[in-house]
Amino acid sequence: MKQVNYWIWLQRALGPAADLDRVLGPFDGNPRTLYETLLEERRPEAECSVLTPNQYRKLKEEDLAATQDLRRTCLLQDIELVTPDSPDYPPLLRQLRTYPAVLYAKGDLRLLTAETAVAIVGTRNPVRRAREAAAELAGALTKAGVLVVSGGALGVDSAAHCGALNAGGPTAAVLGSGIGAKYLGTNAVLRELIAERGVVLAEYEPGTEPGPGFFPKRNRILAGMTCATVVVESGVKGGSLVTAKYAMEFNRTVMAVPFADLGSAARGSEELLQAGAPAVHTPYDVVAELQDSFGGGLAIPEEHTPAWDELVALLGTDITKDGVKHFSFEPDPAACSAIQAGVTPETTRKPELPDGVSAAARTVYACFDRHPLSIEQLQRAADLPVSRLLGALSELELVGCLTILPDRNYYFKQDGTIHG
Repeated sequence: MKQVNYWIWLQRALGPAADLDRVLGPFDGNPRTLYETLLEERRPEAECSVLTPNQYRKLKEEDLAATQDLRRTCLLQDIELVTPDSPDYPPLLRQLRTYPAVLYAKGDLRLLTAETAVAIVGTRNPVRRAREAAAELAGALTKAGVLVVSGGALGVDSAAHCGALNAGGPTAAVLGSGIGAKYLGTNAVLRELIAERGVVLAEYEPGTEPGPGFFPKRNRILAGMTCATVVVESGVKGGSLVTAKYAMEFNRTVMAVPFADLGSAARGSEELLQAGAPAVHTPYDVVAELQDSFGGGLAIPEEHTPAWDELVALLGTDITKDGVKHFSFEPDPAACSAIQAGVTPETTRKPELPDGVSAAARTVYACFDRHPLSIEQLQRAADLPVSRLLGALSELELVGCLTILPDRNYYFKQDGTIHG
């Protein structure tokens, strides 16, 4: 068996977020040594005092040979396995007592050892200003040489990823599920784009759907592999505060964007600021903080960086700044699909409906413009009962004017090709 098999065996037995420093300490940090000591030398439990009775039992019950099947699955799906003895393992993450035994990764593994990585986190239901702030911050940090890391979720996470990609750089997404899970299908296209231009990372085995406790464990990775965490908008019970608390526990920098006028929606962010977290008014604040705390060759812009309210005033759906076209700060599957298919916006147009299409179908079709839409969005936009909406969608599919994307959203098509 290869060394990676022993790391998989260990993680399968003990689960994510186990205190591997304690478990592997007496065995020179080597899971193979633990396996040989426990199962081949058959030492009694009393001689493995660092293990709890439950851990001892689970390790003895876990089948090492079964790890071969998982390795084959990863090979077929182009998923890399990164273990603590791999040169691609995030160095800051290895400092944790609860470092992951295995990380499943898709994309450019070299990004995992980036010298300066920053987590941008926040609510899944942000106000427009917060989405724009996250995207603009991510873009500016990317241009400064920072790897932007986030959780691949809706809202602030997606805005941060899109902002980094839009600035022409990579980004890293740390999932709270396994790579390839059906969870959060609306972001599937964005995750694929991140894997193409950056890296997607998970502690859970491929295809694993999220369960209780998955996201807090994921958040420790977000905080652990980055030198700073920026909270853009968070309530007092948001998962973003869990990430921030981990970052403080790991002695990493925590910063927050002030949104005092949002009340309870940003109360968590305000509490961080009141506790002494540096405020982020412009991207320059983060870059300067990183230079002061960590040094390195970050590119601090010489020109004045406008405050958030000025940035928001500059932003729009189709704005181009510094020669870079900006996303609209929501995951845009149509734009991502167009990029992947090599279709440029200039080649796309919305086909005309054929004669004889019902009024309901025409009402629904009129809702489509630049973005794919979900059933819920279409129901709000068309103001039709669900039964009539579904009938209209079926009619539009039959006449060849509508298609269902892999994430179950709807969009128009032309000559069998999805355009966005």
